[in-house]
Amino acid sequence: MVSSLTSFVANTPGDYITIDFSAGSTEACCDTWYINDAADGSGNTIASGNGDIIGSYESTTGEISLRNIL
Repeated sequence: MVSSLTSFVANTPGDYITIDFSAGSTEACCDTWYINDAADGSGNTIASGNGDIIGSYESTTGEISLRNIL
């Protein structure tokens, strides 16, 4: 299993942070993506799936991460 992690942290701790995807997908057969409310990929899962990742995802912790598991 291979995993990649991309994370973002708000300039002011505790601010809401949102990531928007207007296009993007993973292989529906083999890859799963997770959006979590912590920069290190832990925390609560905001959304997950395989295939299309299009949408707007918001975290109220000031941190958000996108993890893809291949």
